Amino acid sequence: MKILDHMFRCVVAVLLAVGSGAAIAEERLYGSFVYSSEIPNALFFMDEIKNGDDFELRKALRNHDVDTIVLASPGGSVWASLSMAGIIFDKKLRAFVPKDAVCASACSYMFFGGNERLSEGKLGVHQFASSDQTEKTTAVLEQAQSQYTVSEIIGFLNEFETPRFVFERMFEKRDMYWFNENETQLLNSEQFTLNTETASAMSAYIAKKIAEAEAVEAAKPKYSQKELVALIQKRLNEVGCSAGLADGIWGSRTNAAAVRFAKKAGLSTKNDDLISEAFFNALADAQEGFCPKLVVEANQVRSFARAYQARNSCQNTKQPFRWLVSYKPGYKRFSYQISWEGNSSKSGTMFAEFQGNRIKFYGSSGRLSINRNGFVSKMTIGKCLYLTAI
Repeated sequence: MKILDHMFRCVVAVLLAVGSGAAIAEERLYGSFVYSSEIPNALFFMDEIKNGDDFELRKALRNHDVDTIVLASPGGSVWASLSMAGIIFDKKLRAFVPKDAVCASACSYMFFGGNERLSEGKLGVHQFASSDQTEKTTAVLEQAQSQYTVSEIIGFLNEFETPRFVFERMFEKRDMYWFNENETQLLNSEQFTLNTETASAMSAYIAKKIAEAEAVEAAKPKYSQKELVALIQKRLNEVGCSAGLADGIWGSRTNAAAVRFAKKAGLSTKNDDLISEAFFNALADAQEGFCPKLVVEANQVRSFARAYQARNSCQNTKQPFRWLVSYKPGYKRFSYQISWEGNSSKSGTMFAEFQGNRIKFYGSSGRLSINRNGFVSKMTIGKCLYLTAI
């Protein structure tokens, strides 16, 4: 539908703008690692740590002459992180956390594994907690698993000659502990041999990637299409425009309500222009009662139900049948379809004349039950046919 497509046109344009532009350097992904030919001696880790990243790290190191791992990760898999920390340690790689970057939780193990370490960003640790919450995991088993994992963490960090205060901060509480400036200086290597120019280039690369990720995240719709339509319907109802049930489906009633609102607000009512920034702003600012109440004359037919359960008392019908109705207010006809047990048997267009709560068509007549909004909830046709809205 053109109206719904228009809602997301601007969002798509932003996403395309973010992803466009000529590539400055060749980039290659290895799991959560990024290799850039712009800085060929480094691997950048800017994602959550996942199982399998350690395998990807080994593959990247086989394919590229890398001496520095640049870290900007919130953490993730403890076991994958410990495995990668061991690789970093064995390969005598540098570990670098650039300015404005964050290396937290399991990411810190990779930092501690560095042969040379420098953190200019935020470095954080916390107490290990088991992620296995399945019903089959007993308390005893979970405790045993946790103890084993903690012993492995301690074993790795001892091998890395990690300062004692790190253990104290790591195991004293579950909340994240961020090392202060003095503690970070103690964790950094006395000599970090990466030259200043290359370190600045790495920091700039990370800053650029973080900005791109934030731009993409900001451009993402906060709501799905159905959620957005439901919000519009709810707001239209609040200002008295009668959009019907806020079900997230842009039907004829919702469209009529939107047109009604746009007309009252002095906005375009054309389909291509209906849903616009001006429409959203006006809808947000509108007060209760913005749309004038529809004046419905007594017994005036305005709408039928989508379907009616029908019963013919004059025929020996074992199964009740349905009438599916389509009707437009002000017209003297409505289309219908009659079905038994889901099998269509008859359909067509019926010309009818409405006089108050009476209906006349094809030489027959009937009586309608009409509520104050002009909705037909029941019909009695002739002496035998009874229809009830479903």
